[in-house]
Amino acid sequence: IAECVPRYAISRNVARRLQKYCGLAATPLYPPVPRAGLRPESYDPYILSVARLDAAKRVDRLIEAFAAVRSRMQLHIVGDGPDRNALESLTVRRGLAGRVVFHGRASDAALLNLYNRCRAVYYAPVDEDYGLTTVEALTAAKPVITSPDSGGVLEFVTHEATGLIAPLDRDELAAAIDRISDETYARALGAEGPRMTESLTWDRVIDALLGDG
Repeated sequence: IAECVPRYAISRNVARRLQKYCGLAATPLYPPVPRAGLRPESYDPYILSVARLDAAKRVDRLIEAFAAVRSRMQLHIVGDGPDRNALESLTVRRGLAGRVVFHGRASDAALLNLYNRCRAVYYAPVDEDYGLTTVEALTAAKPVITSPDSGGVLEFVTHEATGLIAPLDRDELAAAIDRISDETYARALGAEGPRMTESLTWDRVIDALLGDG
């Protein structure tokens, strides 16, 4: 332990866990976005989800909410995982087969295109460590829909400033999606994102780790 001073964590959320369970203080040091070319090319009428398809990422709550969405939004889901078949079946049962697209493991180019053209990004995992999906969305000037218990995501998403924070109750989440379906509103929420993430660079991380920052 004495050799690990100063200590860094990838988010305030992880630093809090380190303090709580180990009694060790750490300074948050956010990793940079690993994807170049993120930008707001358009705000097409779809919500994008980029996450592993398992229970912790709560993509099922998004699909359930879409059954109550009143606006003409679509949903594009990128990712794979143990829950994919169940989520595809849920989509069919809720009558959403024509509105929900599963992309599986998208290529870097395809994912970049989806980020750059979406209206907003949904990312609401349980107590996330950090969440690169959030940072990628904000870098592309896209607002993020998340939940009050999503951990590190909340270090970047402020309600009605860079996104919407909504309980994952079906109707409340559907209402948040309907609000952000307004393109003017989505653009306004996403506008601050690139400025927030521009300082997240490897140079900054390296300088801190080498004691130069």
